[in-house]
Amino acid sequence: MAERRPRIRAVDERTAALVAAGLERSAILRALVNRIDAGHVIVYVSMNPRMTSGLAGCVTFQGAGGGYRYLRASLNPDLPPDQLLASLAHELHHVVEVMDHPEVRSEAGLVSLYKRIGHQSRVSRTQGWETDAARQVGASVRRELKAGATTALARRPTAAQAQFH
Repeated sequence: MAERRPRIRAVDERTAALVAAGLERSAILRALVNRIDAGHVIVYVSMNPRMTSGLAGCVTFQGAGGGYRYLRASLNPDLPPDQLLASLAHELHHVVEVMDHPEVRSEAGLVSLYKRIGHQSRVSRTQGWETDAARQVGASVRRELKAGATTALARRPTAAQAQFH
């Protein structure tokens, strides 16, 4: 039987290290990764050095095929590590929002979804969409990291964690 690849795929070593650290330090991030791993999406996570300075991250629709929807979660590499982790969790929550709406099969469908469930956001001349739930997830991860939660160290690694170690 072929080995099952994780649904979240870091594009570079820095992003892989970030995801691994997040899985160790954040129960919220682990829950998001586990939820995504159980779904029918593939998420490529990368740093985007051309991202507008006021923007922490974004999710874009890349395509659909073979029973999967492909998304990209891009992060601003200029953020401090804990803020990057909070932004990663925020963007992965957006992925879960897309998973909950199987009708989203294009970038236009993604925009239509966020017109329904979110509100328009303008950050540094960039038009986008936001949800209160994703903002809350990011804030919760920031609090979790600040409190120094490292409960994953006492647990057996999940399949998602093993891929990034």
